[in-house]
Parts: sequence; structure tokens; C-alpha cells
Amino acid sequence: MLERTASIRDTWARVGNTVNQEVEDLDPVPQPCLEAIRREFAGAVPACKTKEAVPEMLQKHGLMAEKTILCSSICSDEINREKSSWCHLTWGENFALGGIAGLPFAGKTGFKAFASHVPDKGGLFLFVASHVGVNQEGVIGKVRRHGQSHDSSSCGAGVAGLAWALEQPEGSVLKPNDDQLDYQMETVKAVLLEHIEEIKESISPQASVARVLYEECISRVKRIVPTDAQYPIAIMGGYQINTDDHLPDYLLVKDFYLLKDGQTKDVKEEFLSLVQETQ
Repeated sequence: MLERTASIRDTWARVGNTVNQEVEDLDPVPQPCLEAIRREFAGAVPACKTKEAVPEMLQKHGLMAEKTILCSSICSDEINREKSSWCHLTWGENFALGGIAGLPFAGKTGFKAFASHVPDKGGLFLFVASHVGVNQEGVIGKVRRHGQSHDSSSCGAGVAGLAWALEQPEGSVLKPNDDQLDYQMETVKAVLLEHIEEIKESISPQASVARVLYEECISRVKRIVPTDAQYPIAIMGGYQINTDDHLPDYLLVKDFYLLKDGQTKDVKEEFLSLVQETQ
């Protein structure tokens, strides 16, 4: 849990030591896995490598640790809160905007509720991501989870949604149905079906699914988040790349925006420079 009175550097230094120790205990990434990540997700870095760059970036733009609260629009899958959970370890408290596949199913009402929790003279940090597995053999869409002797899907909703979409007749359109017990999956299916032709034409369909789902995630988040808020908002988005249980996860940052004083500023390149400096 983040100590509200702690300085930003002390806070992240403490968390950073914990994350560093955890990473040191992991095995080196096998070459097939590393090559697949580099090929399909060029620019991705070990997720823990962002632990210092993120707070520096926030501090530089006026968001202090003790006055910044976290909201995430990432998939419900617990794998996304394990090795790649640097942000969750740091803040502890986290408002979950996302559902399966990372889509922000909590919507405008959820964000409005979250925004009402902003500390006085504070701000918001949103982490938005799709996720995809890469196992040690370099297979996209598969990962070996803790305690299991076999691979499973990641993102499970993305893999299942793609399998369903591939079976549909050309030109099919799906609108989410009234089944309140599975409406999130129906939405994922509709998103993937809309983009099925470009997914089929891609070299790696599962990598393409991660891209399509992320673009849908960030598009919805942008429509949910107000641009005229009375507090600063930082939004970082990309792909969480899950690896086998004993290997470090990766993160591909696709966007980093700062919304402040009615202006939207793209600070992605500035952030990526900080990542390189802190490695």
C-alpha cells in the first residue's frame, strides 16, 4: 500500500527494490520467446523497466505519488497482476475500469465514480492495455501459468473470440445480445468480427488480436475520459506481454498522453527516452 506522505522517490525506490529482486529470481528469456517478442512487438521492454520512468514522468508533469490515484483498464485475467504488476504494487489501491480483454466496461459511470476519489490538488493515472501470451517456444497466444503442466490461452477472451469469428460467414455482423451473464464476451466477439479480414491477412493473427483489442480499449477510454477535467490526467497504454510463469513479462507502450489545463499532450517519446535512461 502506498504511504500517502512518502516522497515519490522513496516510494518507488522501495517498490523498485522489491520488483528488482523478483526479476532477479526469474529465469532468462529463452531465445525463441525473445525473438517472437522482438518480431511481433518491436520496442517492448521488460515490464519492470518502466517502474522508475513512470513516476519520473508523472512527477515531471506535476502528478505527485501521494496525490495520484490509479485506474486500470486491463483484462480481468490474474496473470496481468503478477509479474507485470509494477503499477499495482506501487499504488496498492486501484480502480478497475476494465473487464475481459481490457475493454473499459465500467464505462462513463465507473470513471465518474473513480474521478470523484481524486485527492485535493491531485490527479489520475490510467493504465490501459490488451494482453497476449508468448510461451518459451515463441508461440503467440499461449503461456504456461503457475502450477500448470500445460499451456493455456492468453488473452483467453481474444483467442476464443477469434476462433468464433473465423467460423462466421463473410459479411456477418454481431451486436451484443441481451445475455447479461456474458455480455462482455459478446462485445469482444463483435469487435474482432468487425476486424476479422485484417486479422486473417496478418502474419500472426494472435498478435493482430492484441492490436485490435488495444485500439478498441484506448478508443473507448478516450471517449470516456473528459478532456476538460479540473485535475491532470495521465494515460499510458499498450500491450501487456505475458510469458511463462518463471520468465519476466514485457510491456509495449503504444501511447502516453497528458491531459492538463484543457490541453492534450502526446508525451510518448519523452516517456520512452526516460525508460532508456533508467535501464
